[in-house]
Amino acid sequence: MQTHQKAPRCIIMPNARWKLFWDFYIVFLLLVVSILVPYRLAFYPEDDFDWLMAYTCIDLFFLFDMFITFFTAV
Repeated sequence: MQTHQKAPRCIIMPNARWKLFWDFYIVFLLLVVSILVPYRLAFYPEDDFDWLMAYTCIDLFFLFDMFITFFTAV
């Protein structure tokens, strides 16, 4: 008979509800970036401050996602 043990606090379970929403949000950001970056590079070679801040915020989300992934169970 198998007993289920509670995971330690530092381990994120991959089937946690908030983790699934987070993964969908990251996929959405990946789709947005994969469409916007080539379009902006082709038609607007110079980025203004607003776009640079948007790209920086998205990059910070990706960095935070890498941090979360290190603590996610397999």
